[in-house]
Amino acid sequence: DEGEIGVLVCRHNKLLSGSNTKRIRLWAVAAVQELRLKGPHARSSSVLLEHEMTLDGTIVSAAFDDSLEMGIVGTTAGTLWYINWVESTSIRLISGHKNKVTEVCFSPDESHCATCGEDGSVRIWALGSMELVVQFQVLNQSCQCLAWEPHALVRWGAESQHVVAGYSDGTMRVFSVSRTEMELKMHPHSAALTALAYSTEGEMILSGGKDGLVAVSSPRTGMTIRVLADHKGSCITVLQCTRKQYHDFGVEGSELWLATSLDRRVSVWASDWLKDKCELLDWLSFPAPASPQGLSSLPPSLAAFCPWEPGTLVYVGFGVQKEALFYSLRQKQ
Repeated sequence: DEGEIGVLVCRHNKLLSGSNTKRIRLWAVAAVQELRLKGPHARSSSVLLEHEMTLDGTIVSAAFDDSLEMGIVGTTAGTLWYINWVESTSIRLISGHKNKVTEVCFSPDESHCATCGEDGSVRIWALGSMELVVQFQVLNQSCQCLAWEPHALVRWGAESQHVVAGYSDGTMRVFSVSRTEMELKMHPHSAALTALAYSTEGEMILSGGKDGLVAVSSPRTGMTIRVLADHKGSCITVLQCTRKQYHDFGVEGSELWLATSLDRRVSVWASDWLKDKCELLDWLSFPAPASPQGLSSLPPSLAAFCPWEPGTLVYVGFGVQKEALFYSLRQKQ
């Protein structure tokens, strides 16, 4: 990319990137085997640019379906765009956010999407009608991150969907979409929240703060189960969970999860929350490039799991170097 990469999404053999050039791009990365074996000597055709679109601002958030064929993209102009790669169309949606849209995420059934912004609002949209369904507003706070519960729960005799949002005062709030109300408020951090993720079964919420701490909290009791300080001092930028048994390092767990931070480190963990197990599996770290003139700090690194036989890949994207790296957990290359 010619600009700073701010969004990185992976599905199967597709990779989606968005940058401050206002362009969102779809790449084909099917030739991973050649990239792994030949590294920088692989042919440039190993990664192919399939589509690209130019929007009205820097791409800062995106959520796409499992095939990466359609999705919602948020920009610094405070607008939302519906993107359909198959039809090569982009439709600007009226978001109502007063300024920057900081996060977008889909519901598990992909019928709705949630957006949040620096104006402190969380908005739920029906993708079928492209209409605003409900809005949750927190005054005098910026909402930087949110996540949709992976499974609907039965509460009060009815099925209920939930989203969790993280705010600049270190709090996170769980909202019921169906009941249109806040159900739980937690305060696991003393610094602003910068990343959120539900565990794969929804039994825990992982939250990362500007101070580098990662908290594990129960959405049922509201209690913080543990706080991990391995990234302390460097802002958490990404949290992601994936369901996978992993025994290669002598660690048992029902899922993997990763955390990335501004110091360009990625930690990979194996967890079994029902057994109260959470163990550090591996560290990925990358040398920092020279900071561009006029920037006091480096842009955040991005990372995403991608299932791949015979192991698990982690895609890592860097803003300054304008490139993405592929890391195999099993073969450590």
